[in-house]
Amino acid sequence: MPATGTRGAAVENMVRLRRMLTDFAGVVRSGEEIGWLLNHLRQVPATAGMDYPNVSAHQIHNAFQLTELVLEAALTRCESRGTHFRSDYPAKNDTEFCKHVIQQQGRKVKLQ
Repeated sequence: MPATGTRGAAVENMVRLRRMLTDFAGVVRSGEEIGWLLNHLRQVPATAGMDYPNVSAHQIHNAFQLTELVLEAALTRCESRGTHFRSDYPAKNDTEFCKHVIQQQGRKVKLQ
């Protein structure tokens, strides 16, 4: 039986987000998969089916926003490092990516 109401929609959205992260941004991932998921998340409202604002809506919004930040950083870092394995960039690249990822709202991701 599907969950109903705002709380039910929040639970369904969180389950959907977890499933997509597992499928497209799991232990082994590629830039194509990360890019697809990032574009998909930007097209689908995080709070779909929920009354806004309320605690559940804020929590799911924050989860989607954090996911977007992590995906942007993963897409920017064209290498594999530790448990962050990119199938399209299987090697570590200290020359270009032994840096911190700097993200600010409305600005391009920077490595510093």
